[in-house]
Amino acid sequence: MRKLSSTLFFLMLPPGLIVLGWWLTSPVIEGAIARPRSSWQSVFLNWFSQEPKDRGSGGNSGGRPSANLCLITPDVNAVLWNTTPIFVWQGNYRDIGVRQVGADAAFWGATATGSNQTTQQLAYTGKALEPGKTYEWVFFVDANRRSPLRPVRFTLMPAQERTEMTKNLRSFEQRLRSVKLTQEEILMQRVNYFTQRGLKAEALQQIYSIPQPSPELQKIKQELESKLCQIPG
Repeated sequence: MRKLSSTLFFLMLPPGLIVLGWWLTSPVIEGAIARPRSSWQSVFLNWFSQEPKDRGSGGNSGGRPSANLCLITPDVNAVLWNTTPIFVWQGNYRDIGVRQVGADAAFWGATATGSNQTTQQLAYTGKALEPGKTYEWVFFVDANRRSPLRPVRFTLMPAQERTEMTKNLRSFEQRLRSVKLTQEEILMQRVNYFTQRGLKAEALQQIYSIPQPSPELQKIKQELESKLCQIPG
């Protein structure tokens, strides 16, 4: 990972609010941590400021959402830190699976309980996926899970890189706790942590891992999904 000189990060927020970041020497966070003044709105302004023009869609690789499927996380060719990912999407599919690249059958599958008009979310419950390997998230037209459709490839971060990032993240969170941040405030900084390292899908993995999101976060998630899954006119 490229080493950076110590830099104080600021996010400019309307109306003129400045959110204090942290001094960062990559890959290890050093020095005193000032208590960040942040909000979910500022976190997602940062996330969207780095969002590419086109996100991946299962039926339009690297393109925008299609009429019947919008990937929220992971998207096409995403790189994940999480070895037990969460799959989040909108569209006309309720049954999903995970398979090895080149395999015909999925080695894990599950069925979402929501309607096709809502955002679907399923946590992977199989054996932890292997760092450095590429997998395919697939969709099925029925619960029999035959003939998987629309494979979406995603890759787990290489083992050495993941181990180093896990160590740095643990150290980072210890410093955040030292300034008495709440769990939700720490999560905001985790999302920023992954976003600033280009791991946009992993940042969303962190968001959707919260079982009981606050009203502010719930509102932001709805805005996020609306923006990501808007069909171009």
